[in-house]
Amino acid sequence: FGRLISQTDVTLFRSRIGSFLDVDEFLRFIAVNAFIVNTDSYLRGGHNFYLYLDSTDGRVRFMPWDQDLSMGSRAGRMDAVDIFRPYSGDQPLIYWLLDDPAVSTRYRAILKELAATIFTAAEVGKLMTALEAVGAGRVNSPRPFLEQRIAYVQDLLAGRHLP
Repeated sequence: FGRLISQTDVTLFRSRIGSFLDVDEFLRFIAVNAFIVNTDSYLRGGHNFYLYLDSTDGRVRFMPWDQDLSMGSRAGRMDAVDIFRPYSGDQPLIYWLLDDPAVSTRYRAILKELAATIFTAAEVGKLMTALEAVGAGRVNSPRPFLEQRIAYVQDLLAGRHLP
C-alpha cells in the first residue's frame, strides 16, 4: 500500500488501489474531515488517524483519532479546508485519487449525499442537542461553528459563490 501511493505511475495506481483500499469508504472519511474542518488530521498533517488492515478483505481502513482541533476549535476561517480539494499537497493518496476524473466525480457525489443526509442543520442540530444535554455546563460548544459550516457547505454544493 505504501509503495503504491509513493510511486509515480498513475496507471499502476489506478489499477491497483481498489485491492488495498475501499475507495468509497476512504472518500467518505476525507469528506467528513473536510466538512468539520479537521486540519489536524490526514488532510493536512498526515497524522491523527490509525490504519487498520482488515483481515476479512485485506484492505486498509482509516480510523480517525484526536478530533479536538476540529469544528472551529482552532479559530480558523470557515473556508480553511476546501471540500473539493481537501489536502495541502503532502497527501499523495488523496491527490492520486482525486486526480482521477471518475473518482473525483464519485467524491463529489459523496459530498452531496452526506450534505443532504447527515450534514444538515436538522441532523447536526439533533446531535448537538443530545451532546449538549450530556455535557451541560461546558463551554465552547461547536454548534455555532457547525451551523455556519453547514450553510457554507450547502452554498458551495449548490454552486453559489461566497465572498
